[in-house]
Amino acid sequence: MSAAVQPRGLDLVIGIGNPLRGDDGVGWLLVQELSRRPSLAARCVQQLTPELVVELAEHRRVLFVDAWQAPAATRPVLRPLLPHLEETADGLSHRTDPAGLLALCALLQGPPPAAMELLVPARGFGHGRGLSPGLRRQLPAARQLLRSWMACTS
Repeated sequence: MSAAVQPRGLDLVIGIGNPLRGDDGVGWLLVQELSRRPSLAARCVQQLTPELVVELAEHRRVLFVDAWQAPAATRPVLRPLLPHLEETADGLSHRTDPAGLLALCALLQGPPPAAMELLVPARGFGHGRGLSPGLRRQLPAARQLLRSWMACTS
């Protein structure tokens, strides 16, 4: 007799970055705005670590939200993520990227959740809590992409 497959839980949104380093805190800002939604699990981390694979395995979808040192005049980007095994060569270290974390989840927990990343163009990474004017102009577009991800049920 085979074990029953457990249904996956809520969608998960992970804000990545350091809120004390200017624009690097945009992931935290956007995820904290969502933290009270009952249909969504929200988490903020300074970096992705292998310990997160257990939590990833409990969700049907995950969205990683992060600042992005993008070329000038770039808009926020929402794109799908696939596990990349080659990116886990250092997977047992204390830090990885979203694709590497998904690959580690696949290796240790079974199929990872469907995943996407929302990257918000950032310029200012100095010490402090304030977001740069350029990043603040990007927030409406980033919030719209976040809403469209939440509205998608597949």
